[in-house]
Amino acid sequence: MSNSNLIAVILLGGKGKRMGNYTLNNHKSLLKVGNFNILSHLYTQLRILGIKEIVMCIGHFSLKIKKYVKNHIMDDSNRILKIIKKKTNNNHVKVLFSYSNANSSTSKRLKKVKKIIKNRNIVLLYGDTLLKISKNNFKSNKKNINL
Repeated sequence: MSNSNLIAVILLGGKGKRMGNYTLNNHKSLLKVGNFNILSHLYTQLRILGIKEIVMCIGHFSLKIKKYVKNHIMDDSNRILKIIKKKTNNNHVKVLFSYSNANSSTSKRLKKVKKIIKNRNIVLLYGDTLLKISKNNFKSNKKNINL
């Protein structure tokens, strides 16, 4: 299975209450780690893997997330790639948004996104998780989950 056939789903709907004052005016995925926010790091990792389509399940601070993605995420991702000295030909990542109420559960968010992902294989990520994945150790673990 090619990574280009995968679709990534990033859960970005939560309020981040445990982050205290850090998330009073901003979504936790937009908090900076180094010079870039968490979401730009995730987006860059997905580009490196060759993921061509990402669904962002948004809720709390959804307008800020959409604005950042529309206006800044690709530039920030390109700067990250330059810093880490990685190249990718994955310059056309389609980003879709699935909106749910900020109080929606994870399962409700996933049920809502089901019609977008259809029967495709997904990579499911939380929007506040940092990870480092290489193409060499990224493996498919296909499991059927009924939503």
